[in-house]
Parts: sequence; structure tokens; C-alpha cells
Amino acid sequence: KRWFIDFNFPDENGNPYKDSGGKMIPSELGEIPEGWRIGKLGEISNTTSGGTPSRKEPSYYNGGTIPWVKSKELCNGYICSTEETITLNGLKKSSAKLLPENTILLAMYGATVGQLAILSKESTCNQAICAFLPQQEYGTPYTYLLLQNQRRNWMELASGSAQQNLSQVTMRNLSILIPPSSLAKEFCSLTEQLWEKIKTNTQQIQTLTSLRDTLLPKLMKGEIRIKEVDFSN
Repeated sequence: KRWFIDFNFPDENGNPYKDSGGKMIPSELGEIPEGWRIGKLGEISNTTSGGTPSRKEPSYYNGGTIPWVKSKELCNGYICSTEETITLNGLKKSSAKLLPENTILLAMYGATVGQLAILSKESTCNQAICAFLPQQEYGTPYTYLLLQNQRRNWMELASGSAQQNLSQVTMRNLSILIPPSSLAKEFCSLTEQLWEKIKTNTQQIQTLTSLRDTLLPKLMKGEIRIKEVDFSN
């Protein structure tokens, strides 16, 4: 917010740009810093969507090792595991695509329309999801937070008689404020360790949750006993 909404990113002297008298220029979105411009979301990120292997073919799912994300699993954070996996054959025989780590996912329709997530590892997704692959100079952290900040704008563009819908075309054509790529790259570099910490914490939470769900029923049934420890000594 400080850098890309309030425009108080560090200037060449390390001072907050706008508060230090940095030059502002008029635009259709109001005054913006000199060197910034109005553009389309598709200029800083490529998009694609996924697919669903046929449920009639068990070999597409049984024994699969490739994570397959459904739109209901988008959690506005990192996705570290999925309910279902697909096989390599299922991937090849469907429109599902293998997406790299740090791909940003957006639910395009249904009950979860507008939900976001980031892949913590290489995965696939279904056709109800739009996948964003940010250009290297803008990176996942900046693009993800930009999408979060623009949520109200692109949700207003959602249309559909029975339910709200988004599309890749709608998202690629969304008007956004584009800063110099060097500034976005600097932001991503400065926040990289924070994002890695968030990812690690998410993975640990999921591991502990799974462990709890496995052990708790056994404890309640008396299948596992907890050894008492005397701390008095």
C-alpha cells in the first residue's frame, strides 16, 4: 500500500517519493508518479486455464501423483496439498496443464468466484480456474497483491444471468496502473523472505492438522496411550 497506492516508494535518495515532492502527472486514474503508466493486466502476466480429465477413465486418477486443484480449494493463500491428484496419462488426455510453482490461481465462476491462491509446487487445475503466470520482472508477490487490491474492480466486471462469471479475456483487459518493472522487482526482492515464511508456515500447519486428524480418533478410542511424565524432578 505504501509503495503502490500511496506512492511513497523510496526515491533515488531513499525518501518516500510522494511525500518528498516527487513529480506526479495526470492520468485517467488520477495523479500518478512520473514514469508510471496505465496499461492492461495482460501486459505483466500471461494467463491460461486448466481442465478436468474424464471421470469415466479411472486410470486418469488412480495412483496419480500430480496435484489437481479445484476452484473450491482456493484459499487466498498458498496451496500446499490437494484433495485429488491425476496421473500423467490424465494430464496428457485432457486440457489440464502443468503449472509451475508460484503460479497465481483465480476462481472464475461458481460459489468461490474471485478467490485467489498461489501454488507452492508444480500442479494442475480445473477449467473453472484462471492461472496467472507473471512476467519475471513483475513477479508473483507484486502481481498477487495487485490482484487482491483490484478485487473490487474486477468483481464488478463479473457477469452472468445465474451466477457471477469472470473470464481470461476480462482479466487480461483489466486496466491497471503499471509501475516501472525495476520497482516491482525491488519490492519482490525485499519481501521474498516473508513470502517464503508464509509458505513454510502454511505447510507446517497442514502437516500438523493432518497429524491431529489422524491421532485424535485413535486417542479417543483408546488405541493410543499417552505416557505420563513426572516433571517434579
